[in-house]
Amino acid sequence: MHGYAEIDLAAGLPPEHYSALKNKFTKYLLRDSVRFRYNGSAISLRIRRVFIYPQAYAAVVPQSRLMINTPRIFVIDIGGFTVDVLLLCNGKPDLQFCRSIEMGVLSMSNEIIGKVGSLCGMKIEDDHVAAVIQNRETILTDSVIQIVKESAKQYVERILDKLRELQVDLRSNPVIFVGGGSVLFRPYLENSPMVAKAEFVTDPKANAVGYGMLATGQLRSQAASRGQTIENA
Repeated sequence: MHGYAEIDLAAGLPPEHYSALKNKFTKYLLRDSVRFRYNGSAISLRIRRVFIYPQAYAAVVPQSRLMINTPRIFVIDIGGFTVDVLLLCNGKPDLQFCRSIEMGVLSMSNEIIGKVGSLCGMKIEDDHVAAVIQNRETILTDSVIQIVKESAKQYVERILDKLRELQVDLRSNPVIFVGGGSVLFRPYLENSPMVAKAEFVTDPKANAVGYGMLATGQLRSQAASRGQTIENA
């Protein structure tokens, strides 16, 4: 069995690299023929159009209510390797103000694993660190649990201090946190005096959903300008 389809592809780039790499990434993704097998069937796709949007911004598009009547709001995406910051002015991304620091969740886990190994002579893994931070049951000793929790809290404080050095002051501006790291760090972020008002996007597919919404809106706008329906655009 063989299937063929022409599709439009929506994807994203980190805000800091969006302007410089958008055209190159678009050309990379445009393909006349993509072949693969799915559930035993041969599939052939032609990618006819590619739409590229800033990550983090796409993640909050489904939460547009959070940006209504807000002149300045930061979107902070905490991932495995980096913490990426985008400023929204009246709901629109300001691509002149993008920040990125290499202080993601994996760096924190490596620090904590090393610290526990040094102080307690015990080998733990990333899963142990996440379980302790999320207050899930473990067989770790109280002393190890205390080290993990205190180290995670200090790591979040260091992230916020570094952001403040980069003119991202969350005491005077609201923030929307996205990304898996934001979910993990949520208890510390919510209780920090360095964060005045925060919202959290917890859907791991938030960026993908946002890409789809932005691309659909763009296609509808293009179709309307030509007097067409979106299906025929």
